[in-house]
Amino acid sequence: MRMSDFRPSSIRRAFRQSRRHCLPRAGAALLAVLLSATAAAAQLRVLAVSPPADDLHATPNASVRVTFDQALDETALPLRPLRVWGSYRGEYAGALSYDAFANQLSFTPFQSFIEGEEVTVVLRRPLRSRSGSTLAQPLVWRFLVATPLGTARFEPAVIDLSAERSQEPTQILPADFDNDGFVDLAVVHRGSHQITLLQNVFQQTAGAALVAMKRTLATQSTPASAAAADFNSDGRLDLAVANFNSNTVQVFIGDGIFGFSAPRVFDTGEHPSDLIAQDFDGDGDLDLALTLSGSDRLALMRNDSLGFFSESQRLAVGAAPNKVTAWDFDGDNDLDLAVANSGSRALTIFRNDAAGTFSAAGTVAVALTPVDLKTGDLAGRGANAVGDGRRELVVLGSDLPFLGKPSGAAAAGSSEVAVIAWNAGNGTFTAVQSLTLNGRAQSFVLCDVDSLDASTPASPYQPDRDLDILFTRFWEDGVAWLRNADNAPLHPAAVAELDSVHSAKAIAAFDVDRDGDNDFVVSNYLDNQLVIYRNGGQRVTPCGLVDSLGTPVTTIDFGAVPVGGTGLATYFLANPTSLDFLFTATLSDSIHFRLLPVRGSLPAGEIVPIRLEFAPSDTLPYTAILLLKLNDYLNTSESCAIVLQGRGVRPLLHLPQTEIDFGCVPPGATSIRELILENRGNYELEILGAATSTNNFIALTNLNGLRLAPNAAVRASFAFRPDRLGAFSDSLRIRTSDPSQPLLKVYFRGCGSSSAPVITSPDTLRATEDVEAIYLATASDPDGSQPAFRFLNLPRWLAAIGDTVRGTPREGDGNTSFTIIASDGFFADTLAVIVLVTPVNDAPVFDSLGAFVVFEEELLTFTVAARDPEGAEVTLAATSLPPGSAFAPQGNGRGTFTWRPAFGSAGAYRAIFVATEQANAGPLTASLTVPIDVIKRLPDLFVQTLTRNATTIKRNQALTVTVVFGDSLAPVAESFRAGLFLNNALLADTTLNGLGRDRRVSFVRDVVFAETGRQTLEARVDIDNRIPEINKANNVLRLEVMVEAGALTVAPNPFTPNADGYNDEVIFDLRDFAGEELELRIFGLRGELLRSFKASGGREYRWNGANESGAQQYPGPYLYLLTAGGRKVASGYVVLAR
Repeated sequence: MRMSDFRPSSIRRAFRQSRRHCLPRAGAALLAVLLSATAAAAQLRVLAVSPPADDLHATPNASVRVTFDQALDETALPLRPLRVWGSYRGEYAGALSYDAFANQLSFTPFQSFIEGEEVTVVLRRPLRSRSGSTLAQPLVWRFLVATPLGTARFEPAVIDLSAERSQEPTQILPADFDNDGFVDLAVVHRGSHQITLLQNVFQQTAGAALVAMKRTLATQSTPASAAAADFNSDGRLDLAVANFNSNTVQVFIGDGIFGFSAPRVFDTGEHPSDLIAQDFDGDGDLDLALTLSGSDRLALMRNDSLGFFSESQRLAVGAAPNKVTAWDFDGDNDLDLAVANSGSRALTIFRNDAAGTFSAAGTVAVALTPVDLKTGDLAGRGANAVGDGRRELVVLGSDLPFLGKPSGAAAAGSSEVAVIAWNAGNGTFTAVQSLTLNGRAQSFVLCDVDSLDASTPASPYQPDRDLDILFTRFWEDGVAWLRNADNAPLHPAAVAELDSVHSAKAIAAFDVDRDGDNDFVVSNYLDNQLVIYRNGGQRVTPCGLVDSLGTPVTTIDFGAVPVGGTGLATYFLANPTSLDFLFTATLSDSIHFRLLPVRGSLPAGEIVPIRLEFAPSDTLPYTAILLLKLNDYLNTSESCAIVLQGRGVRPLLHLPQTEIDFGCVPPGATSIRELILENRGNYELEILGAATSTNNFIALTNLNGLRLAPNAAVRASFAFRPDRLGAFSDSLRIRTSDPSQPLLKVYFRGCGSSSAPVITSPDTLRATEDVEAIYLATASDPDGSQPAFRFLNLPRWLAAIGDTVRGTPREGDGNTSFTIIASDGFFADTLAVIVLVTPVNDAPVFDSLGAFVVFEEELLTFTVAARDPEGAEVTLAATSLPPGSAFAPQGNGRGTFTWRPAFGSAGAYRAIFVATEQANAGPLTASLTVPIDVIKRLPDLFVQTLTRNATTIKRNQALTVTVVFGDSLAPVAESFRAGLFLNNALLADTTLNGLGRDRRVSFVRDVVFAETGRQTLEARVDIDNRIPEINKANNVLRLEVMVEAGALTVAPNPFTPNADGYNDEVIFDLRDFAGEELELRIFGLRGELLRSFKASGGREYRWNGANESGAQQYPGPYLYLLTAGGRKVASGYVVLAR
């Protein structure tokens, strides 16, 4: 299935889907002649074509579509009304379909177009509408297949051609000669009279090699130009070659596997220099156009459809024509011709009348000798407009002649690229752009090599899809690149050298590795070599699945699938590339997940449906990994993983009751019972039906069609109504969606009766205070039913559960009574029960205190209280107390406990208290144990003060620093260190062998500062962090000080530079400024600078009274200025005496 919409067909079965294309504004412009025909009402007209004419970025999987203004006569369609050729692959076979609703004729190739290929489409004239109107002329248009992955980062590979004894590679033809989808090369050798055929082996060797020599074809003398095309319409590429010195064209018929027939030879006239193959007359066959350099003519040779050619027209051109190209300059949907004349430095242009007959249309002069000629949509409407939808004529001029060497006058070498457009308004040809190039350019190719715009990744115009120019410099031994940056005008700054290639001559673009970008190949003319440059783009392996909307999926969730059932899903393996692949699929769980197919082919531009199944065997979540792998030669290790998940579900009906007894009911009365239905499964349960077989048991809740969510339950009510005395039975039959138990039964029974129950339990309950009492109610019913009990007026200490009453009387609870009612639902019996309570004496009770926590040396006090439940007087005493604590009874069952634990007494203690009631006989006692935890009190070391003896501090000056350390809360018994730090470096420390609580220790040190600027003094106690403390935050105290530069010492001052060896120099002592970037400047009597000293870390400067030139100065005072980093630090005067 092709990756696009379906289109109906009423004339032929379309074997593949076709792809829709929107028609840009410029595409319709090329149909202007047909759309504005005078006899429009009588002619069948084309409204749109897709891909549009001169499109630069058609997709490889595009279908060709033509939309008409009228419905076609489907019965009169000619054979192959649409012919499609590719410059690499030749004629494309495909499926033809017609959409009568849209009046659209579609052609879907069986193979995808190759990236970078120029595709030519011919709509033949023998088409007729239902009204009988026909086309005014055949339509011929061309488009380019997109190369979206180019980065313009090239990697060269050199191919030696010497093995076949060939010489002078003059022209390179990229074409797929063996129909394997990879572009091969045909190289024309001018000097050795042959064509070398190179097979593309990139796929076969997994990228280890690019091409391999396949065979050679012997030509006649001096082959100058060749074309690869399918001349006999057999689906295989042939070769036509123009032989310059033999004055012939040879046609080699190909067999599709690099085999070629003996050549057919056609006479041409004097010195054919260039040759192209196109359908000039619109009959669906490829004709030839040749430049005849010896006779200054252009020859047209018409194809008879079998690959035999005859001259149909010969046209006069300028002097020494050397290049010809096809160009629909006037937009009338046929191919016109342009010829480059190297002798007259001019272009001759001919207009086609749509039937293959040409007439002169104009001449365009060029500045330099034209050496190459191409057409392409190079000039755009604005930034990143990707052309204007119309091809221009691009001519490369150079002072390199077609034959021979450049003259001495042109030794410097120059070239020019000119872009020429047709001005339909005034009917003239105009050079819309031109650019002078350094060096002698030889040939060029138009192609897009920087689609991903690697050179300007921040450009807003992404991707870059315009045509660039790559050209060879024969005499300068190089290959260069004229980058078309965001479709801006050509500019010298856009020229960049790509590589150095000796005698670089021919150049051609093709995608050698089929990775979606334009590579190119250059011939080394004198060394008989090719250099193939692989572009740095990288195609992504299309191994993922997409849904029906084309959205990629990474996880496929089947959701809930019943156990025993199968969940189905269909996704698609899409191949948007132009290559065919094979795929394989593996599953990590092939028991519960399945897919079809597990392997197969993935044709270019198509989608393969993948059927996925999930069959759970249990009520569990399941997960599997689907691994897809394609045989992509570019990405051999590439695979993609898709997570498959689902859960098995099933409903599970559970009935807590399978039998319900309605009891005995008087005839005509009703007994109601409830039946609970639970869904203990993880999927919705449906009750399909529920019914009894008699009218005595009636459903009050409709269960039919009831749906129960997972873990949900419902209560259903049923009624029993006897119509007589006696026993009754029935069954409730429940049908469900539970596959494990589709039918369940619940048994009902009851009886019709008129007897009342009789209470048989005693009428007295005897209880003792603080002892649990139990009363069991019993009753009998003559009809055998079990009565239900109710209890009325129960005292607060009694509670009823079912047929039992139980409870424990406490202090103060006296005699009481309650009532029992036994009922069978219709009749009842009543009994009054007397409760007799015997009181007992209780021991005293303490008020709850819990546990206490106290620090050492902290006062703890609490009150102990006890009472007697019977109200007797209570006395308190302590039988066990912690050392140093006290307990003071206060009478009336109360007392006070006090304790201040001493330092060092940390630990766990307990205090025990006894309460005694003051009774006449047999007094009772009670005891209370109170836990007390004493927590060790930690010390708190701190730095109290950090002071200095001066506020102004100079470098190298001693400063006295005093630190006071202290301790609070608890003494410190262990030794610890305290110290003084400067900028986090230890200056001095001391060890203290313990410290008493609330003690202070002073620490005094002299500090000398070697650096200027802000410095940090820091005093620390317990440097090694050995002492457990309650607070560590106060162990550090910081003091910020600002150290100023020291004094500059200047001596001797005055000084006498008279060479007597005494005071001949003045010395500037810089020791107080060590480490700074210093500059000392000395100024003369008039303020002029005499000397400048610069140094880093110097200790002194010396001045002998001379200036920079060595001239001695006059006696007098001289100003000196010392700066550090541009900041003044000292200045003054030094006196020079003689």
